[in-house]
Amino acid sequence: FLVGKGSSGRYFNGAIDYLRVAGGSFAEARTTINELYEWEFNGPATRDFTGAAAVGQRDAGAFEWGIVSNRWPRVTMQPQPLLVFENGAASFNVFADAAETYQWRRGGAAIPNATNARYSISAAHGAHVGTYDVVVSNAFGWAVSDMAGLTIVPEPMLGAVAFVLLAAWRLRGWGRRQ
Repeated sequence: FLVGKGSSGRYFNGAIDYLRVAGGSFAEARTTINELYEWEFNGPATRDFTGAAAVGQRDAGAFEWGIVSNRWPRVTMQPQPLLVFENGAASFNVFADAAETYQWRRGGAAIPNATNARYSISAAHGAHVGTYDVVVSNAFGWAVSDMAGLTIVPEPMLGAVAFVLLAAWRLRGWGRRQ
């Protein structure tokens, strides 16, 4: 978002969640992203603005804007099943379009404080085994991801897996010079 020159002669360039201009004017108000912005001038919304027109001095006053979304959220990339060693890290990820909130669940029950696009477990153990999904929502509704399972491989199995890999390595001659 680019806002006109300030008293220092420099432009502000950054993210703005709320903008209120009390003096001066917009030389040009536009956006390059495909969101729809609703502009308010001294009260209720007066126009929908997608970047086609400039706002001039004739409109000097208190302008406010906010993103207007009229889309239901939808999951665009589902969380994937995980297989991790006991006490290893596990992370489920989801990508969603138009999602404002996230709530991860295990076995259908909400997980406290699991409210981001990523849910991580630093040291997974048997109590974490199960199926996970996430509910994404916005003002228009909600969507639920597919379930993804978490499977834990116990530590004693780690030695067995290493033994099998070592045996296969030796039997196939992977470690020999040709």
